Amino acid sequence: MVRVIDGRPTSRWGCENGNLRRYHLTELLRRHGGGDTSSLFTNVAGLELAEKIPVMVRDYARMVALYGQGILSDEYPIRGVTHPEREPETPEALVAFLDALPADYHTSRLPNAHDDYLLAVCAQLLNEAPSVNRAFAAAVDNRMARPARDGLANFVYRVAMLAVRRKSRGQLEGGFVALALGVASDVGVLHENMAVLYRSAQHLGLDPNSLFTLAIERTGDPQLARIMTAFKEGTAVYKRLKTFQLKETEGPSGIVYLSILSDDIPEGWL
Repeated sequence: MVRVIDGRPTSRWGCENGNLRRYHLTELLRRHGGGDTSSLFTNVAGLELAEKIPVMVRDYARMVALYGQGILSDEYPIRGVTHPEREPETPEALVAFLDALPADYHTSRLPNAHDDYLLAVCAQLLNEAPSVNRAFAAAVDNRMARPARDGLANFVYRVAMLAVRRKSRGQLEGGFVALALGVASDVGVLHENMAVLYRSAQHLGLDPNSLFTLAIERTGDPQLARIMTAFKEGTAVYKRLKTFQLKETEGPSGIVYLSILSDDIPEGWL
């Protein structure tokens, strides 16, 4: 990534006073991955060089698509330099991001750069009027956007664990905002999402029903609102993890939600 001024590329990225401002793409990815970028790239171990190159170039192209504009817009400051307030995300940008999520996102390193981006979008929407949330929900609900809906469903599941690990009310609220955007292509996955969010709220000592009210107010889908309302008003037994074939366990980094039929914690969640 280079900065261009007056039509010429610069050798240093910085402000007028010379302080460095931009991340190199690789440095940014390391920062998001806690020094480890392995979860963002395809494993090419065992491939011949001629086979590795197109896979690696494709991965970097995806990373540039996800983060390149953010680098040039100074969304990722370094060395303590203050950056301009970032522009709000758009529904189209969110759907494009979700459509580009890797196939292994659900079980990938927790957290990672994809989680960071979605948490930032949800934090933005949490402070917006419900009508803005509904515009985002309408984009996700597009009949061609199933990958986007599934990507959000995976994010809700992940952030339910992450919020408890970090003891973060704000991040759990972000999960409820994502729920309102129309997650899940089927009701079964939606119920799993609601169950893990409900349980995480209990872990944090929060009122789950007030958080469901927040989500219901923001959704643009009447059917989704009815399903969430029915869950909210259901009995305690109805809301338990095991009702939806789920269980919780403790991994090295904190809580993990799993299928009741599995004892294997994904490596990325450890």
